[in-house]
Amino acid sequence: MHGKRDHFVPQHYLRQFRFGETDQIAIANVQPFRSIGLGRIDRQCQEDYFYERDQALNEILWQFENDIAPVLPRVIQNVEFDAKERSALNMLAVLLHTRTKRAVEQAKVFPKRIAYEFIKSAIESGRLPEPKGGWKEGMMDFKGMPGLLIQTATFRVGWRCRRLNANY
Repeated sequence: MHGKRDHFVPQHYLRQFRFGETDQIAIANVQPFRSIGLGRIDRQCQEDYFYERDQALNEILWQFENDIAPVLPRVIQNVEFDAKERSALNMLAVLLHTRTKRAVEQAKVFPKRIAYEFIKSAIESGRLPEPKGGWKEGMMDFKGMPGLLIQTATFRVGWRCRRLNANY
């Protein structure tokens, strides 16, 4: 079910741009722009261990994608959507945003910086003892923060998508 290749753009989304019934889409570099040609969907927008081997996160993403995937083709075919489908599309937008490289990097850097400043301030004010050798930012481990970002961004509204498909 899950391998080392993590897709930061869901394949069910990319399939909406495929050529006919093939498994290929047009590939291009954005900066600088360069057209590359056709490429297989399963080879695009993916990186080895993008989510840091977080199996729980992979399971959550897999479940949300299975819940949302049927909605998108239905909306495209009907060229309209109801309130339930809009909820699923909103969820898709959240997923697409939180799965970008930039969002993942911010999820690592921003909380780490806040924690560093908080602990530094507590040490300087005497509320925490200073560790041997002094306090350094590298002493904190924020592995899994991208997964936490995606989980918190999707967990609250994800149940709506499961209910959506149960009602169709």
